[in-house]
Amino acid sequence: MNDLLHAFKKCPECLANLKMDADRCHECKTKVGPVGKRGIAKRPVDWLGYLLAITFSTAIVYFIWWAFLK
Repeated sequence: MNDLLHAFKKCPECLANLKMDADRCHECKTKVGPVGKRGIAKRPVDWLGYLLAITFSTAIVYFIWWAFLK
């Protein structure tokens, strides 16, 4: 229903006007998702970033355990 209220959406980073079907900002190249209540596009979740952070955090904890606590 929110899609019907807006003719365009705004980039969450630079506030550039984007077409409703745009998936990337043409000015700052930020990935954008569906439009929110105020007409600003939502940021999509960066699953790869979360996965890498969890993997490296686990590796660091394991290394500290192996090197100092074993």
